[in-house]
Amino acid sequence: MLCFLLTFLYLPAVRSQEVLEIEKFPLQELPLGDSILLFLHPAHWDSPSLPKGDYQPSSYESWFELLNSKLSDEYFFEKGLRSIYPKELIIELFRTKSDGFIDFSKITGTRGYGDSIVIYSNKIHCNKADIYSIMFYVDTDCNNCEYGMTLLARAVISIKNQEIADIKLVDFVYGNYLSRSIRFCYFPDEIIYIKNFGDDETGTVFLGLEQYQVNEHGKFIRYYEQDGYFENEWEKGVVRNHTRDGQWEDMNTMYVIESEYAEGLPVGRWKYYKIEQDYDDDGYVILSSRKKGELLTTETYEVTIK
Repeated sequence: MLCFLLTFLYLPAVRSQEVLEIEKFPLQELPLGDSILLFLHPAHWDSPSLPKGDYQPSSYESWFELLNSKLSDEYFFEKGLRSIYPKELIIELFRTKSDGFIDFSKITGTRGYGDSIVIYSNKIHCNKADIYSIMFYVDTDCNNCEYGMTLLARAVISIKNQEIADIKLVDFVYGNYLSRSIRFCYFPDEIIYIKNFGDDETGTVFLGLEQYQVNEHGKFIRYYEQDGYFENEWEKGVVRNHTRDGQWEDMNTMYVIESEYAEGLPVGRWKYYKIEQDYDDDGYVILSSRKKGELLTTETYEVTIK
């Protein structure tokens, strides 16, 4: 029997401590996700304007929907140990782990289970830490949305010395059929490959590739193939020992982030600026137009290794 204590969490919403126990988790063989994620594709592609019965989907659409259906199948075919937990536990676990894509305070629970969330969990073999995957599907509040919003997500959780070392959202489909934020992963062995997308009625936009590794303390840190200065459309900074070190700047759909790292771990004072950007006639962001706007907030990080 496997029995590990993830953590004790104080949750003001329920005024109690919740214990999430990992017990008898089935072993999930790697890879997690599918290698077709690494298929080369353009920065964006348009959705067809013809009715569904009058066209053949492009290779990019077929590829994208195949990844989407594979992720859905893993949850709805109930792969893993099934558990039910109060939504407050998930909100607290992922409150700072959404990378700016998801507002976890808006989740309302798994449909048919009130304020509770159904989770399917598995253990993943990893040499550096005990790694577990969890999947859940929930409704989310959206006061100004014409159609309801849902979140299908998968995270990997690293356990070191019987405590949570780190959490990483590696897959999610968040939104509705009119507009979605999407992330897919491929985790074959030591490196986790992640691609982010935006998808709506007009088309699909690629929002960047990220690679992660697990360090000796069980932390998920960025991985780069070569050391030296690195720059692309979304990030720039110095790579040492295949990870981030020193000053970095990141751009996502919401923020320009000025950050600092020490051996891949966040340190110092981070600054979050509103992103200002222009759009072309088709509604796509002109990447060269992006710049820092007003300072919105700051965060201070200290490296704490247990």
